[in-house]
Amino acid sequence: MTTSRAESLAGRFYWVPLLLIAGLLAVDQVKGPVFHPTPGKKPRLPKSSAAAAATLDREDPRADATSTLTAAPDLLSQDERVGGLLSGSGSPDEATKKVDGIRTQLAVNPRDYRLHYELGNALYDAGDQPAAISAYRKAIEINPKFVKAYVNLGETLRERGDLKEAVTSLETALALDDKSDVAHAALGFAYYTDRKYPDAMSQFKTALTLNPKSVHATYYMGMAFADAQIYREAITWWEKVCDIDPNSDACLEARENVNLLKRIVN
Repeated sequence: MTTSRAESLAGRFYWVPLLLIAGLLAVDQVKGPVFHPTPGKKPRLPKSSAAAAATLDREDPRADATSTLTAAPDLLSQDERVGGLLSGSGSPDEATKKVDGIRTQLAVNPRDYRLHYELGNALYDAGDQPAAISAYRKAIEINPKFVKAYVNLGETLRERGDLKEAVTSLETALALDDKSDVAHAALGFAYYTDRKYPDAMSQFKTALTLNPKSVHATYYMGMAFADAQIYREAITWWEKVCDIDPNSDACLEARENVNLLKRIVN
């Protein structure tokens, strides 16, 4: 997702509702749509409605509208590319060509940790997550203080379901740079995926304090409110995503979710 550093974020953040959400989720009282992030770039249409969201557990003819809510956007996307975290995106074929080019460069400079990192990004774009993980780990082996590699490694591990290792990688990134809003948002989503909701909310709040224009944390806030069936608040947060960056993949996904939720609340 492409992040504009010039766009302003409208509105103020109110944190009292977070305690309500955390409490509801912590005791499993929520029966709203549960989002499951899916790897890959746009378009990321689920193979079935269950791949994107759980069916609402209630008798409501409008409930099916939420079953197609778009899954949360992954963090390994264009947003970090503004800060150099990822190279340009493209088709899998383009990514594969880039993989070949980077490997040619690595044959000459095998200790270039940035090349290993870029190789991980290209492999991720090509759909080879195990190889991407290996490349990120190689970059870290060469430069143990390379924060960006820890973030992308953590995100890839989370997508593969290795939450323990993902959290370890992201916590290491924050130990090296506790001002990284991207790392806080990524760690928050890893906690959220692991159903550690209060910890997740704390990380989202920190990310937004560090960077009120954080597309990731803003999107995840909308997701949390939607999961708690506080749909009007979810709509507000997802609309903020487009205030921040109207041209991003996250905005497209947020807008789809807003349109679906408005069928419920209106």
